[in-house]
Amino acid sequence: MFQQHLDASGKTYSVHFRFALKASFWLLIAAITSFIHAILPNLFAFTSQRT
Repeated sequence: MFQQHLDASGKTYSVHFRFALKASFWLLIAAITSFIHAILPNLFAFTSQRT
């Protein structure tokens, strides 16, 4: 099953790893800034539109 996903996506393990790590980093940044924005609406007002 592990290899099937890599084959279906057409990526090697290292390329897939870097892509997933980069995507998770930006999603984490978006989650943190959205959380802060929920508490303090004047902060990060348009950050989610840029990420």
